[in-house]
Amino acid sequence: MIKITGINHIGIAAPSQLAEMRRFYVDVLGIATVPRAIPKELEETIPGFWLDFPVTHTQIHILESEEQAPSREHKPISIGPHTAYTVESVEDAARHLEALSVPFQRAGPVIVVVDPGGNTVELREGGHATAPMPAAAE
Repeated sequence: MIKITGINHIGIAAPSQLAEMRRFYVDVLGIATVPRAIPKELEETIPGFWLDFPVTHTQIHILESEEQAPSREHKPISIGPHTAYTVESVEDAARHLEALSVPFQRAGPVIVVVDPGGNTVELREGGHATAPMPAAAE
């Protein structure tokens, strides 16, 4: 049996909007960027940037890809693929998003927002306790 001990990194596809994606993840969500640890000869073939959570050293790799990026037509509330981040305070997160005029939907301890590339992002207070996802808006 394979014994998985954690997540090394998550890759998120984005269309050609790397500047907007960087603004969202760095300026809105406050995740730090780190140098990309890839061979020099691959740098041009893998456009994007890396983010890192310093305590766990779990990384998110934002990769420019028109073919694999999600549809920009999907709604903020989605039962499909998403990345969930733990926040200290969902109230603080909601105030921060409102102050930056970033649209989001909220249901109790869960905020759902869509990044500039069309990826669904969940912000959840606390640990891994699950609360039902809000129903999709009609």
